[in-house]
Amino acid sequence: MSSNVVSRLLTPDPALNYGFIAVIYGILSIIAAILFALQWFEVSEAVRGFWLVPAPTIPALMWVLFLRSRQPAAERPKTE
Repeated sequence: MSSNVVSRLLTPDPALNYGFIAVIYGILSIIAAILFALQWFEVSEAVRGFWLVPAPTIPALMWVLFLRSRQPAAERPKTE
């Protein structure tokens, strides 16, 4: 049973555009890095801890990029 779950997590869905998802996750990861830097260098107290909100997108970005690399170019949905 667990191998079925793992294979489903590691197999890309041909209906999803992983490139678009990766762009969105990338933007959110950059925002997390900027907010973390603002807190680290103590630029403003108002941003303290806000980097934690978009921080989960960093490992999600790695996962989506992995899935995108496994999805053949012929199966990727065309954007118009």
